Amino acid sequence: MISIIEPINPHIHYVGDGRGRRDVFVNGHQINHVVYANERKGIVEFAPHPLRAKRNGDVYTRKLRGVVTVEFRQCNGVHHGHS
Repeated sequence: MISIIEPINPHIHYVGDGRGRRDVFVNGHQINHVVYANERKGIVEFAPHPLRAKRNGDVYTRKLRGVVTVEFRQCNGVHHGHS
């Protein structure tokens, strides 16, 4: 039997959380290269392209605020995430 563990905070999404690929929208506009999204707080952090590095070596990111919507992508007919 396969069990899917529900995340503690299903409204929080970040790179490497193991829930698959997603499309992220702020106020209806799709945002690419998202590293963090919080649907409840209405915050999205993304890395604008071309990528730039800060002096300490971290990747430069920007935050957007608004109505955040996250849609899980389907891969090969398999839905990754919540139904």
